[in-house]
Parts: sequence; structure tokens; C-alpha cells
Amino acid sequence: MAWLNADIKIAGAMDKCSINKNEVDSRIEIPFKKEYLEVESLELDGSTIAVKSITNVGDRDEILLMEIENDKPKKRGNKDKPS
Repeated sequence: MAWLNADIKIAGAMDKCSINKNEVDSRIEIPFKKEYLEVESLELDGSTIAVKSITNVGDRDEILLMEIENDKPKKRGNKDKPS
């Protein structure tokens, strides 16, 4: 999937990020802020999501790459329910 722009709530503040979500893993790129280095979760689309890892890309203090937990799959209908 392509990178998409999104707004997230992180460390008590709103910020803009780029997000790439797929079935295997999901990643967020966000501008570097020192207070983001220790976060354990963030809020995206009203859901709290765990942060698995944070990388300071190139150790340049410009961009943080965060690997996040994937959303739980949504249950689609009930195959045992008669139609």
C-alpha cells in the first residue's frame, strides 16, 4: 500500500504524519521531536495503537520511523447465519 498523510495524537499533541499500513506491518513517519522517542502508544482515527519500535532515521534528528501494531481485523458477517 502507498504512504498516506494522516493526523495523529502523540505525546498529548496533534501532529501530521505519513502512514503505510498493510497486512504484515504498519509504519508511520513523523517529524522528529525528542518527546516522541519514548512513546508507547499513539492515537490514530480515534483508536489507541501500540508503538512497537521507533527509529531516528539516519540519526539526523529529522524523521522518526515508528513500527506500530496493526489494527485488529474487522469481522465480516457471520457465515453460519442464514440469509
